[in-house]
Amino acid sequence: MDGVFTFPGHGYGLDRTRERAAQDEARALTLARDSLLTSGVNCRVVSGGSTPTAALVNPEQSSLDPVINEMRPGVYVFNDAQQWEMGSCQPDQIALTVAATVVSKRGKNVIVDAGSKILGADKAPWATGYGRLLDFPYARITALSEHHATIEVASEEEANSAAFALGTRLRLVPNHVCNTVNLVDHFFTFSSASDAPSLEERWHVNARGANT
Repeated sequence: MDGVFTFPGHGYGLDRTRERAAQDEARALTLARDSLLTSGVNCRVVSGGSTPTAALVNPEQSSLDPVINEMRPGVYVFNDAQQWEMGSCQPDQIALTVAATVVSKRGKNVIVDAGSKILGADKAPWATGYGRLLDFPYARITALSEHHATIEVASEEEANSAAFALGTRLRLVPNHVCNTVNLVDHFFTFSSASDAPSLEERWHVNARGANT
């Protein structure tokens, strides 16, 4: 036996839920580790972590008992709209977006050609929408079909502005980036070193279609 692990999934929420989950995780893993050691069972690995709680259980940044010696956050590598709304990342820390084209408008609603088949359909009870727009933080994705998303902006005047003109590409932030990763064959990486990002590489998703 190498050790013990847990996943503090109840850290996905608002109102200091992350802090409580990190504390619960540290206590549970300490109890499990000490119980095994007392029984003469090796416990070399004490594994935990989630993206919402990762920074809170880092011994260098937290006063929590540094019992954890292996971290397993997943979403953190890209971040997403859920992490944004929980406060566990800032918009400039979001590394994956979905490029979508404005195809229609009605009132203050903007329709783009990206739906649940690329964004996923996850929406936590506390989420303000089905995703966010990286360049327009106040806008919300309010509805999804399989191939389209409805984005609500501040006003009809804004919807008719150049920023949302027909054919314009927008950067959508999915609520749960894991779904998006699972739904595509390739990612395209861009340089952010200038105001005009250039295509650098295409990454193949090796685990695509390997769910079963």
